[in-house]
Amino acid sequence: MGFYTVWHFKKKYTGKQASIGDAIQVDGNLYLRWMPKDLVTATPDWLAGLIDDETYYAHLAARSKYRLTEKGRPDADGFHRYTYPTITKDMMLIDPATDKVVRGNPLQQKTLQFGPDTTEGMRIIKNLQNIEYRTPKWRAFFGMRNRVEENNNWFKGDNETDIGNPEKRRAVGYAYNALCAGAAVSVSNMRRIVEHVHAEALETVDRKDVRARRRTDIDGKPLERLDSIAA
Repeated sequence: MGFYTVWHFKKKYTGKQASIGDAIQVDGNLYLRWMPKDLVTATPDWLAGLIDDETYYAHLAARSKYRLTEKGRPDADGFHRYTYPTITKDMMLIDPATDKVVRGNPLQQKTLQFGPDTTEGMRIIKNLQNIEYRTPKWRAFFGMRNRVEENNNWFKGDNETDIGNPEKRRAVGYAYNALCAGAAVSVSNMRRIVEHVHAEALETVDRKDVRARRRTDIDGKPLERLDSIAA
């Protein structure tokens, strides 16, 4: 559909989430399966208080070079293609089965493809995100997601627009849903403006330091005080 997901995982879902080919999914991203264990478990270790903030963010930076990169967008059938990173001399590769260092280049292929036709593929797609977890870029995008959730709460609130109530949206169809959503957004925006103006007026009325206006009207009479106008 042309969009990407940005996930924030509960503690029990952090760390390694799935594996496929020569890759593992960690915190929603795909990395080489030979990535050192302390980088794989960085988030759960940090959440458990086993490592401090400095160590945690150092681990996040260190695992970037093990990360697979997306090769174009998913096709019409939902299949994803990724490119494995180039193995360099500064990369520590550890066999997850033996905990021993892997010598040479263990990669058998340059690209990875998976889709919704397998259980493992679906497990990866469910948690997949193309921005590394808890990086500055991720925080910027996740902040926008929080704003979307806030707006959804405004639109669904039962005190005003109440689009969360199925009794108020019995009709079906794209056009009807689009009209209702548009009306809810407009009403919500107007309500927020009114509430802001009302709050500002109350704050002005309660202030004791509002000075009398020195300007006069065309007859030379002093203009009304700001607090009198607000009241």
